[in-house]
Amino acid sequence: SDLKSNEDGVGLGGKYHVRESWKDVAVSVVMANLVFLPVFANLALQFGFLKATLILSYTYGLQSAIIIRSLLLQHLSEDIILKPVMTPDDDWYAMQVEASTSICAPLGKRQFIYGIGYQIEHHMFPCMSPQLLHEVRPIVMATAKEFGVTYNGFA
Repeated sequence: SDLKSNEDGVGLGGKYHVRESWKDVAVSVVMANLVFLPVFANLALQFGFLKATLILSYTYGLQSAIIIRSLLLQHLSEDIILKPVMTPDDDWYAMQVEASTSICAPLGKRQFIYGIGYQIEHHMFPCMSPQLLHEVRPIVMATAKEFGVTYNGFA
């Protein structure tokens, strides 16, 4: 195979990266700290270490609550009907598509929530970078339609 270890051969040109490289992880850590450390230092100087810690804990807790709410909405939908027991004859991929909901988001929101709105696509490609999931959405939707699988998605 001509694929590198971090490619899955799906998509345009067959070059979707499914795993982030160590460079991507390093950039994420640096970017997170470029935001976090100056904010923490400024708050600590203004309010003291304890209050700065509490303020940021509240802020990140609120952010986590928003993310959890989004994830729950995408996994608990009235349109989702699951069988209580899967059998070997059941289609695992169809169940993944029918048991989730994807929310198409504009670029700004997608960057803010790191692509977590694309739950169906995430279930199809769990190792794919969340920032690329919107690119496979049309393929997943077309494939679901082709095989008569209900795609729960909205904008």
